[in-house]
Amino acid sequence: MQRVVFCLGAFALLSFGQTIRPDQAVARVDGEVITAAKLEAALTGAPTLALSSADKDPAEFLTWNALMNKMSKEAEKQGLDKKAPYIDRIEWNRNQVLMMARLEEKNREVTPADKELEALYRDQPQRVGVAKTKLIFIPARPGQEEAAKALMDAIAHNARNGADFVQLVKQYSQDEDSASRDGDFAQIDANSKIDETIRRTIFTAKAGEVTPVISQPAGFYLFKVISVEMRPLAEVAQESRGKTAEERANAWMAAEKAKASVKILHEAFFQSLNVTASKVVMDGADALNLQASPQTAEITPTTLLAEINGTAMNAADYTSMIKALPPQIRSKAIMAPRDFLQDYAFMRRLVGEAQTLGLDQKQPYRNRIVYDRNMNLMQAAVDDHLNNIVITVAEQKAGYDADTNRFRVAQARLLYVAYSLTPPPTTDPSAPKVLNEEQAKQKIDSILTEYRSKKDDFVAYVMKHSEDQASRDDGGRIRPIHYTDPQVPDPIRKALFNAQAGDVVGPLRLANGWYLFKVDALTTRPYEEVKDQIYEELRQQRFKTWFDSQRNGFKITVDDPAVFRLLVAKAQGKTLVPKQ
Repeated sequence: MQRVVFCLGAFALLSFGQTIRPDQAVARVDGEVITAAKLEAALTGAPTLALSSADKDPAEFLTWNALMNKMSKEAEKQGLDKKAPYIDRIEWNRNQVLMMARLEEKNREVTPADKELEALYRDQPQRVGVAKTKLIFIPARPGQEEAAKALMDAIAHNARNGADFVQLVKQYSQDEDSASRDGDFAQIDANSKIDETIRRTIFTAKAGEVTPVISQPAGFYLFKVISVEMRPLAEVAQESRGKTAEERANAWMAAEKAKASVKILHEAFFQSLNVTASKVVMDGADALNLQASPQTAEITPTTLLAEINGTAMNAADYTSMIKALPPQIRSKAIMAPRDFLQDYAFMRRLVGEAQTLGLDQKQPYRNRIVYDRNMNLMQAAVDDHLNNIVITVAEQKAGYDADTNRFRVAQARLLYVAYSLTPPPTTDPSAPKVLNEEQAKQKIDSILTEYRSKKDDFVAYVMKHSEDQASRDDGGRIRPIHYTDPQVPDPIRKALFNAQAGDVVGPLRLANGWYLFKVDALTTRPYEEVKDQIYEELRQQRFKTWFDSQRNGFKITVDDPAVFRLLVAKAQGKTLVPKQ
């Protein structure tokens, strides 16, 4: 079996002995050749979902990519990249990419190389060792700390001078769990949830040694080390490397967050933010949903609200940014603005560092920025087209007249008899009998026959026989049934809307019982009541026709699906071994 090798640096992907050349044709879009190099560039930095789509359906990925590029260029021609909220969304997404780029680069910086990992293994046994110990614990109760310390010092002195540690445990230790096992403490390793001071102290000692007295808020600890075993470096290398990198990265992030500064300049503005409040208009433009108050009434777009890392932010900056945020983050910016601004200040610090390091020009980050930008501009083009679709009154009326059935509404009453496919055995003679399907059918047939012969009030039969408590309490009345309601089963829809007012329809069998319906009224909603619904339906239909024409307007050919998927796998960071 021959291995597929991705050669880093040079573009030489070996596929079963065949080298993929940069100029090799892999696919075609509207006759334009997509070479291996061009496809690799398109895949670099693409989101995970896009790469997954490319792997499953190369033609679909190429279609979507071509559509995104086409629409983003159209949006640029219309200047949508300079308009809110798209300009702010583009900026926010760019900042997110650069922040993550800086975090990824820092993670690589702090990940220990092999030699450093060997030194950590040698010098920090608490990270990779496994220790077995015995424990003596003396609590430090309020007002008795000095006495507890003196007692533990005496115990430690005796232990180091030959006293039996187990006997000292039995005599003095007040840790019930370990004392009941002659002082045996839980095995200690890198994942044990104990204080780092205790861990280091234990692993500094040798087997058979008694540790120094360890002072903690709860009291005083004394350990005797029974054994210390070191897991092989090969076994712990990956775990230790990852944990060391995580600790260093977290320490670095904590320091960066501490350097990020936020100074609130207009407390009233942030105290008044409220997502459900009325709109406040600043200089004739909708600003934000703010609670009207004397403090917020005087806010203008140029009002300074805060300083972020020493840079002023005014009301216009803040409100424009909020409108561009994803919903969850926008909610935080409104409901917890101080926390949001602290996160934003941290992000801005990392973005500045990323730009200083040139990460905005480094792959895959450069392509991620371009991809996100194009996605936002594609959305801008879509929004612009949809917002400019106009449906005339004549078209609305024609849409109504074309199918008035879908606006029909039935008012009805319900009589319901339940059944069970597996009725339980009757053990209580006074308990209501659970009917099987046949028994329930016989019962509802009998009810219908009696009703038709006597022509009594249907409500009386409902009150006497129906097992649907909610509707029975209202004389069997149920909510109005609309012809197009997808929650209404077809047998009920057909029976009701093929009947006339006053008819009783059924019995109708569903999975949980038998139904009778009395139709009280059948009406058709008037045009004036549904014209807005028709307007939106026609608008969405017209938009779909346009969008489908755009999407289906490309001629896609995949010349070499195997090479295409190999390049996708490379972009996903996979190591490929061909099937035997």
